[in-house]
Amino acid sequence: MMRQQRPPHLPPTIDGSAFVISLDDKSVAAAMAVLTIHHWPDRHYDL
Repeated sequence: MMRQQRPPHLPPTIDGSAFVISLDDKSVAAAMAVLTIHHWPDRHYDL
């Protein structure tokens, strides 16, 4: 639906999936930690 509504002067869209991006598991864990650390009850212990 969004693709049909995209103005024609913009670059074309592509199909993709985050599941096929090859990333080291530890790098993903670090990125998620940065996004969630403010929710941790004892961030100094958990780090």
